[in-house]
Amino acid sequence: MRAPRVPIIDSTCGVFMEMDENRLIAEGFSRDEIAAAITRGTAASYYYKFVGGAQ
Repeated sequence: MRAPRVPIIDSTCGVFMEMDENRLIAEGFSRDEIAAAITRGTAASYYYKFVGGAQ
């Protein structure tokens, strides 16, 4: 996965993440950028919930 920029996804729920994905598509982000945003958002959500990192 190669993304020159990673947009921010704040959603922690898959349903809301899909809404963010649709927004990013409409804003013209590439498939790699959207995949990177989803990966980053999912990892951050897991970390905050189960490891206890600061948001």
